[in-house]
Amino acid sequence: MKIKKLFKGISKIQLKGPKETEVMGLCSDSRRVAPGDLFFAKRGKSFKGTDFIADAVLSGATSIVTDIYNPFLVGISQIITSDVDGLESIIASRFYDQPSSQLFNIGITGTNGKTTISYLLRHLLSGDQPVGMISTIETATGKHNRPSELTTPDCIAIHKLQKEMLANNCHYSIMEVTSIGLVQDRLNLTRFDRLVFTNLSRDHLDAHGSMENYLLAKQSFFTNRYAKEGAKAIVNDDALETEEILSQFNGEVLSYGLTSKATCFATSLIYSSRGVEFDLNYLGECVHVKLPMKGEYNVVNALAASLIALSCNALSLKQIAAKLATFPGIEGRLQRVSGAPFDIFVDFAHTPDALKNVLKALRENHKGKVITVFGAGGDRDKLKRPLMGEVVTSLSDIAIITSDNPRGEDPSLIVEDIKKGIVKNQCQVIEEVDRLAAILKGIELAKKGDILLIAGKGHERGQSLRNRTIDFDDIAVVKELLLLSTSTSKI
Repeated sequence: MKIKKLFKGISKIQLKGPKETEVMGLCSDSRRVAPGDLFFAKRGKSFKGTDFIADAVLSGATSIVTDIYNPFLVGISQIITSDVDGLESIIASRFYDQPSSQLFNIGITGTNGKTTISYLLRHLLSGDQPVGMISTIETATGKHNRPSELTTPDCIAIHKLQKEMLANNCHYSIMEVTSIGLVQDRLNLTRFDRLVFTNLSRDHLDAHGSMENYLLAKQSFFTNRYAKEGAKAIVNDDALETEEILSQFNGEVLSYGLTSKATCFATSLIYSSRGVEFDLNYLGECVHVKLPMKGEYNVVNALAASLIALSCNALSLKQIAAKLATFPGIEGRLQRVSGAPFDIFVDFAHTPDALKNVLKALRENHKGKVITVFGAGGDRDKLKRPLMGEVVTSLSDIAIITSDNPRGEDPSLIVEDIKKGIVKNQCQVIEEVDRLAAILKGIELAKKGDILLIAGKGHERGQSLRNRTIDFDDIAVVKELLLLSTSTSKI
């Protein structure tokens, strides 16, 4: 698309340089500019976007959106605006032909459960047509699956990915919507048919400053800014914040939960080592479900996914029950690792509430010891660390405190913060800052009939240290250590 067409009718901008320049793509990261790109020189907290214009041009950018005109950029189209960020979303929507308006767009927000609901829903909706998904773990556009870098990517990436979904014949797009993404306007001009709220508990306060601000960020999703005409809200009836979340929503509201006042609810829960059985109730109908996932919280996640699918008229109750029974699970979400005489699970839980849900699930019908290896992320909310220590030592028999992603902090100091919440009970507490050694210690301590939980990183393939990221995959590490211990025992 030519520059003059792409910016036609947009007020309060100045176009300097060639007007016939052909725009081949959009980019706001100078390290990823491709020949023919339009580069958005956005300001950050600690940098000016104009500092990267030279790098972008060197990489092939032929046009620039900036807040400062540079007369020395000969042959480069320059669009001058006081609002580079706002113009970015407008141009991304235009360039990729407003893809969210052509997809059945489902956005899921909340502290916990977004990824599990996304995967359950994709499993339910998958049929003759592929289902697009933008999640914490991966991004699927119909033909291509790739690891995700951000749970909610920047606005150019969102429009581009959804355009790719349309090209690959996707009808549905499922997206995890983060509070950071909302605050940073990454979803500007992306609109949704279904807006889903899971729950709210302490997280990301390093970015938001307070729970009130965190709530306001989530609440902003349920407004006319993001809701299409006729959009429906799907909300957790058991969450205390649901009423506040919906205070500005004008459309139809459907609810899910564990009480009969919800639109879709569960009764007669039966827990086993294989998962949970329950009765799924919806508008006077009932069907029995065998869910191959542990924990009451996953029943709630399954209710959410089921209600979304039902609201789309995509499946009957019987079809939903049949599909839930075949759900294959999710990488790094209470993922069982085989090869030991005891149970080993790897999970992404890194908040007090998530750890509580996972540990309660593992304790259901379990008589052996529960051993938990966990840590807390560096350069993040410090006040949640003792809360994590309290939860783990309350629900574990042995707690091994170690590094998570320490980033720029001293991991031993993070461990000290966690220890402030230790509950003085029968739980044995072990400190081992080295994560590999901590996992090995957990394996050595576990006996037949015990459960070893390795929490915090789940699907992640790296560990973020000061100024570098090293390869570290909890699942791969466990498998390697088990293989090594088996080989050693045979000698």
